Amino acid sequence: MFVARLAAFAASLLSLVFALSGCSGSSSASNEKAHVRFVNLVVDQTTLGVTLDDKATASALAFQAATDFIDVDSDTYDAEVIGASGSGLATYSAALGQKHYTTYFYGVGAALNHVSVDDDTVTVTDGKFIVRTLLLSPVLPGYDLYVTATDTDLSTVNPTVYAASTGTPTSYSSEMTSGTWRIRLTPSGSKAVVFDTTQDFAAKSVTTLALHSVGSAQLPTVLRMPQAEGTTPTLLPSTLTRIRTVFGTPDAVASRLIVDGVTTFQSVPFGGITNFVSLTAGSKAISVVADGGSAAYANQTAALAP
Repeated sequence: MFVARLAAFAASLLSLVFALSGCSGSSSASNEKAHVRFVNLVVDQTTLGVTLDDKATASALAFQAATDFIDVDSDTYDAEVIGASGSGLATYSAALGQKHYTTYFYGVGAALNHVSVDDDTVTVTDGKFIVRTLLLSPVLPGYDLYVTATDTDLSTVNPTVYAASTGTPTSYSSEMTSGTWRIRLTPSGSKAVVFDTTQDFAAKSVTTLALHSVGSAQLPTVLRMPQAEGTTPTLLPSTLTRIRTVFGTPDAVASRLIVDGVTTFQSVPFGGITNFVSLTAGSKAISVVADGGSAAYANQTAALAP
């Protein structure tokens, strides 16, 4: 009798060991996944595709769009980027650990750049948010980021986040209270604002602002990248536009340009080219008046985009 009970106990114990072993294996497998998403900021590619070890992982990724996070085995892959024409643009080795990654492609197709950023969740206090920038352009300068109240004078404050080199994310900001904040960008070390918008930041949110160019060598285009799974990136509208004047009217010695009733350029000579100045974007009434005159000899309404 004792022997029979001992045998039954041993069998039960063995079954329990096998069951626990099976549970452990399942949990381990689920934890061995990497999570990666891709972002197309290649200015001359309307779409991109990505293969990992010759397996299509992303396709028809539109310019200034991102995939959702994609689960793949934690491993090192031979990655290839496929252009809009279907031809390969670049290859690289992708070492993906058990983390969340965002891989940004930027530049132009003939000289494509990429950077993979660790996007594992950062712990944020309830009711707070943090933000950083990532410069993704071979032509733009570095920018300081200011996140302030809407009426803050930038000359009285230091940057929230200082500029970093292309392809390197800045440090995160200190925790800030969730709500509505004004976002401004200035060239590194300057107070001249080249991007200005207002945004809401949710509690416990972590945000990367991807700064890239769609043609300008001075003005950044900003893609807001939330770092939580299931969130969608958005392009941020700037309130600013930039304008200059090329004066080519030979029958006037010099002229001035008036925008919405305000003289923006004064005494521009024939053949003269002004520097750019920043204005609020939108529909503008533009007039040209000869120096010494009062009546405009040219009038135009122009929609000046951000």
